[in-house]
Amino acid sequence: MAIARRLYLYGIAAIALAVWAVGAVRLLRELGMALWELLGRPAVIGDPEAFRARLSLSVALLLVGFPIWAVHWWLVERAVRMDAAEQRSAVRAAFLAAVLAATFGFWLTSVVELVRLALLWLFGVSEPGVMSVPRVLDELAVLAVAGTLWLGHARLARKEQRDPQRRELADWLPRLYGYGAAATGLVVLVVATANLLRIGLDAVLLPDAVTGTLRFALASAIGLLVGGILAWSVHWAEALSLVSASSPVAERELRSLVRWTYLGFIVFVSFLAVLVACAAVLDDVLAWMLGIPDGESRQRVRQLLDPVTWLLPAAFSWFYHRRVMQQEAAVLAGHPSAGP
Repeated sequence: MAIARRLYLYGIAAIALAVWAVGAVRLLRELGMALWELLGRPAVIGDPEAFRARLSLSVALLLVGFPIWAVHWWLVERAVRMDAAEQRSAVRAAFLAAVLAATFGFWLTSVVELVRLALLWLFGVSEPGVMSVPRVLDELAVLAVAGTLWLGHARLARKEQRDPQRRELADWLPRLYGYGAAATGLVVLVVATANLLRIGLDAVLLPDAVTGTLRFALASAIGLLVGGILAWSVHWAEALSLVSASSPVAERELRSLVRWTYLGFIVFVSFLAVLVACAAVLDDVLAWMLGIPDGESRQRVRQLLDPVTWLLPAAFSWFYHRRVMQQEAAVLAGHPSAGP
C-alpha cells in the first residue's frame, strides 16, 4: 500500500471514528437522562422537542461516522491480511498510538471523576440529584465508549508490538504511548498518595481547623489514587511482559531508548523530589531548633511532617525504578551487542 493511500485510509478512519464516538457518547447520555427522568423523577420531564433534537443529532453522528469508519477500517485490515508489511507501517503505528492516547485520557478522567462522585455520595455530601446525576451519566457514557475503544485498540497494538521485525517509527511509537501513559499514571498515583497522607495528618493534628472539609478532599484524593493505580499498573504490567523470557522481543525491549528514558526520567525526578522534601524537613527542624515562632505546637508538627507526605511516595518510586534499572542493566551486561 503506497504511503499516500495509507495516510488517506487511516486519516479518514480516525476522523470517522471520532465522529461516531462523539455520537455514541451523546446517545448514551441522552438515553440515560431519559430513563432517569422517566423512572427517577417522573414529575419533572424535560422539554420533549429539545430531547428529540439532541437525540437526532446523536443518531446522525453515529449513522454517518460508523459506516465510513467501518468501510475504511475493513480496507485497512484487508491490506494487512494480504501483506504482513502493512502491519509494520509507521502510519498504522501512529494511528494506534494516537487513538490509544486519546481514549486513555478520556477513560482515566472519567474513572477519577466517577470514583469521586461515588465517594461524595457515600460520605453524604454529594450535590442534589438534579445536578449530580447528569454528571454521572456523562462520565459513564464517556467511560463506556472510550474504554471500549481503548480495549479494542490496545489488544491490537499489544499483538503487533510483539513482532520482532518492526523497525524505526513503527517500533518506538507504541512504546512512546505505553511509557508515557505509565509515567502519567505514576505521577497521578504519587500525587494522590501524598494528598491522602496530608489529609491523614490534618485529621490527626488539626481536626478543629478542617472539620467538614476533609470529605471533599478525601473523595478527590481517592479518585486520583484509583485512577493512578489503574493507569500505571496496566501499562507497566505490559512493559514488564515485553521483557519477560517468553517475549519474542525481550532483548530489543531491554535495549529500547524509550524504556531507558522512562526509567531514567522517573528515577531522576523521584530522587529530586526526595532531595527537595529532605531539604524542606531540615529547614523546618532548624527553624524549630532556633526558636523561630511559627504557630502552635500542633501546627509546627504538621508543617514539619508535610514534606514527608511527598518524601514517602517519591522514595518508593525512586527505589523501585532504580532497582529495575539495575536488574535490567545486569541482564544486558551478560548479553553484549555490537553497534550503537
